[in-house]
Amino acid sequence: MKRNLGFLLVAAVLASVLCLPVWAGGKGESKAAAREVSLWRRMPSDLTTLYTNMAETPYAKEIEKRTGVKVTYIHPTEAQRLEQFNLMVAAGDLPDMIQYSWFENYPGGPARAIEDKVIRPINDLIEKNSPNLKAYLAKNPGTDKLLKTDESKYIGYPDVRLTFTGGYGNIIRKDWIEKLGMELPQTVDEWYAVLKAFQAKFTKHPLTGTALSGSRSPVKNHFLFGAYGIWWGWYVDGGKVRYGQSEQAFRNVMSIYRKWYVDGLIDPEIVTNDKKAWEAKMLNGQAGVTVGWEGSSVGQWLEAMKGDPSFNVEGLANPVSKRGEKSFAESVDGGIGWPTAVTTKARNPEACATFADYGYGEKGHMLQNFGVEGETYTLENGVPKFTDLVYKNPKGLNSKQVMELYLRAADEGMIINDRRFQDLEYFRPQQQAAMKRRTFSTAGDHNFPSVSLTTKEGEELAVIMTEVQTFVEEAFVKFLTGITPLEDFDGYFKKLDDLGIKRAIQIQQAAYDRFVAR
Repeated sequence: MKRNLGFLLVAAVLASVLCLPVWAGGKGESKAAAREVSLWRRMPSDLTTLYTNMAETPYAKEIEKRTGVKVTYIHPTEAQRLEQFNLMVAAGDLPDMIQYSWFENYPGGPARAIEDKVIRPINDLIEKNSPNLKAYLAKNPGTDKLLKTDESKYIGYPDVRLTFTGGYGNIIRKDWIEKLGMELPQTVDEWYAVLKAFQAKFTKHPLTGTALSGSRSPVKNHFLFGAYGIWWGWYVDGGKVRYGQSEQAFRNVMSIYRKWYVDGLIDPEIVTNDKKAWEAKMLNGQAGVTVGWEGSSVGQWLEAMKGDPSFNVEGLANPVSKRGEKSFAESVDGGIGWPTAVTTKARNPEACATFADYGYGEKGHMLQNFGVEGETYTLENGVPKFTDLVYKNPKGLNSKQVMELYLRAADEGMIINDRRFQDLEYFRPQQQAAMKRRTFSTAGDHNFPSVSLTTKEGEELAVIMTEVQTFVEEAFVKFLTGITPLEDFDGYFKKLDDLGIKRAIQIQQAAYDRFVAR
């Protein structure tokens, strides 16, 4: 799973997460009688075949034992997550806590959610009931800045992410490259040559994925965009907020995509593929290039195909205009993920704080990132190492499934992500090489941060962008497949102007300027 957050002040957050956290005396464990809270959050994808509810997992049982807080987990259906969230909010039937994509999917963002009285600021809970998070924010101003609205209201408990890990991006059949005697591609022309060679030797349509939705989309990975100096969606360039699909260079990007589609290099089912179909094509040799995560894609595929010594996949950076250049656009992590907010209907906000704050203390940090000592990890000279329960699970579970059963670093949570976990999750040489390639990039300078909008701005932007995003996604598919000829691009840009994209950019620029000035 994981998400496109980050910002210009990347160095500040980088400093905050590369170092081990500064603890507040390891506080947070409670010997009080069990208290109950409810938490609405997505079910980790790799657990859906094992359990129906997170409460059944070893992680949930362990954190309840340590905090004395019993959590009732409420999981939306993933395909209907946004719809079910909206219905829940409209009905006012709120749980105690909600982990959600507040910045991306709540109109007006978390500041508006506070104003709508869906969630409450947690300033008082941080001050009185969250000593671990309070201490961390005092030492890490970059995270503190991200977690507040323009009015200095704390929005929730963060998922403090490592900045720009390179854990997501393009994936290629490296064994095919080696059989052809070719170099791994860097430029757009080199990518074209490799895809043509794959087509001639191995498969009819070598590039697969999903067209627009989810984390399997070459488009949302900015695949070709960076080579032309733009991103898919919002980004920052020299302090100016831009929307990639409204830039003239988008025409150039679509001309390349269209050529690849006409040449048969792109899977014609890319518009309709689901995860099952897309993965099957990569594993059975129907495709040789896609996008995905180093853990849930590369790691799981290598594990699943270990009986076939010829199968090998590896991650690459996005194409550049000249070989040896840093890539302009990559999927950048960092920031505060999907914060877990306390709702206005919370029956016991203090219990919510006790449960949430545990992960920011020393013992909670180890649980969230590595699980239970002696069970999922051991310490070797003070360095955590996963046990065979994770890497050679006796029940045949893959490592990602075990991680999601026992800890939260492989998914989302109230956590300070630890770089040592990444080294353990992405331990294979293919994964290490991929992250090194993708972080050779200027992407961290261009990622648009999670900004706060005023009520008026949020309402206006939501109206504009609902229409813009629908139009852009439909136009992309039509240009790709030839339903709309590339000669109609002038009409495309005019329609964007008519829909108000320039006003949307003005709103985002004002919000970004306020963010920088915080």
